[in-house]
Amino acid sequence: GSPKIGKSILALHLALAVAIGGVAFGKISVIQGAVLYLALEDTERRLQTRILDADIDLTTSLSLLSLVTQIPKQHEGGIQYLEWWLRSHTNARLVIIDTLQIFRIPISGKKDRYAEDYDALTEIKRLADKYKVAIMVVHHLKKGGDSDWTQEISGTNGIAGSADCILAIKRERTQSAAILHR
Repeated sequence: GSPKIGKSILALHLALAVAIGGVAFGKISVIQGAVLYLALEDTERRLQTRILDADIDLTTSLSLLSLVTQIPKQHEGGIQYLEWWLRSHTNARLVIIDTLQIFRIPISGKKDRYAEDYDALTEIKRLADKYKVAIMVVHHLKKGGDSDWTQEISGTNGIAGSADCILAIKRERTQSAAILHR
């Protein structure tokens, strides 16, 4: 989604729904399990405020939700951390990386840009496949207007090409309702 459109709040609400068990997005049944939410643009205080604003029963256990605000970049131990967490949580259902830009291998400019985007996501997808867990990677849309919303994904088609599924949240800044493209 575009900057400041609600991607992180959407991601947190999905993380809460899976960790608590029940319903995501107001109508999609989810299976309860462990969730790792890498909230790399947030502080612990901001996460606490957002969780308290999430309209969940305050007596609900959040023991299946792991929140992390700082992690090494993908190539500096971040992938190893994800693998350690997944091995330690055999009931894992979801990992959220918010955002790709903070976690990913930096663009070197030495390789083809498509290949760099594709390789960064392929390494993450390898973990999803190995541990049979959903890994949601939060990323931005660029200004578009193209009739194909996938062309609005910031970066090259290597990002979309490496993913099994793509979601895009779009809304007008003055509106509270949004459209979630899949």
